[in-house]
Amino acid sequence: MEIINCPVCFSKSQRKIKTKFKTTNIFSCKQCKTSYASPFIKEEFDETYASTGSVNSTGSAKDFIDDLKSTNYEKGINTSAIYLSTFTKRLNYWKKILGKKPSDKLKILEVGCSTGLAIESLSKLGQNVMGIDIDKDAISIGKRRNPNLNIYFGDIIKQKDIGPFDVIFASQVLEHFFTPLELLVKLRSLLKESNSLIHIDIPNHDSLSSFYYKLRPTSKRFGGIILPFHQIGYKRKSLEILFNKLEEKPEILKIFSCTNNHKSFGQSFPSPSKLKTSIVLNAYYGLSKITNSGGLLVAIAKF
Repeated sequence: MEIINCPVCFSKSQRKIKTKFKTTNIFSCKQCKTSYASPFIKEEFDETYASTGSVNSTGSAKDFIDDLKSTNYEKGINTSAIYLSTFTKRLNYWKKILGKKPSDKLKILEVGCSTGLAIESLSKLGQNVMGIDIDKDAISIGKRRNPNLNIYFGDIIKQKDIGPFDVIFASQVLEHFFTPLELLVKLRSLLKESNSLIHIDIPNHDSLSSFYYKLRPTSKRFGGIILPFHQIGYKRKSLEILFNKLEEKPEILKIFSCTNNHKSFGQSFPSPSKLKTSIVLNAYYGLSKITNSGGLLVAIAKF
């Protein structure tokens, strides 16, 4: 079985930490402590995507799209107000660190825009926004909800004639790439030369839920690794190393963990099945906050 170098720091020094998967093993890089599948199971990932046109990390892609169609996402009910609140706060933060006036309009790209709720919110806030996603079904659902949404199906790596942007943000995208540095290089190329931002969030391999799945791994999950979709388990140091591997090193403003329901940096919405208050979920969020082990890793870098 082929053993690959660390996909974050490219080190060859590694140790095997799990061997029960059918076609791969889980290794930990001795240098940067990033965990990853080795070898990557590209064939299974490619076949899953090719058969559905959709990408989902926690179940089948068909189940994910059926969920989108049958819940609040398609019409934007309930979730749209949460998105608008979250992105009002996030937009104010972006403008503040870029030295912009509240009335200034930013040119913003969302990579992995799904059905476009974030794009819709930022558009309502008067920004010049564009979204791109490799999921055809999610784009179609967004367009049915709002035909005026500036969202498109496409592979971000292949984009050439877009930008430059003040801000590029990507939520739950980097973990789907086998070559994460390639994505960051591409995002940097689409930014304005100076006074611009990359804002990403990814699953936290050191979160409370990830800790549970390290102690009790399943046939497809170990910590933040969910096969075949998330094959790299990221830590804070992983993100710091990736950004510092860029030819033009940015000013890393923040790398931190937060809960998924964080009012400014969270994923903006609870699970469709948990829109009502959940004592267990709130307790989990509270404990995650206290232990600084939220489910999201957020990184914001300025160029």
